[in-house]
Amino acid sequence: MPSFEIVRVLDETNLIDSESYQRQFHINRDTSLVAGYYIVIWPEYATQLTYENDARFFGPFRSRSDASTMVVRAIDLTPPGRARLKSAPLPWERS
Repeated sequence: MPSFEIVRVLDETNLIDSESYQRQFHINRDTSLVAGYYIVIWPEYATQLTYENDARFFGPFRSRSDASTMVVRAIDLTPPGRARLKSAPLPWERS
């Protein structure tokens, strides 16, 4: 399963990571992220877990608790002993 972290985005270039450090970031998107809590997921092949390039942001959530609940639900939906394909959508991406 890919690595993940819950972060709090403060504005379009600053966030607070899961260890309470404020970090600057820049993502290549047409629109910037709004303030809130996000689940950040890195693919299994990522060797450096930075908040740019390979990082995928999902949110915003109103609270860290709401984001944590979504992570737990996603893990519960992953069949035991089966690796998720890199191109497979995560549960909250499905419509």
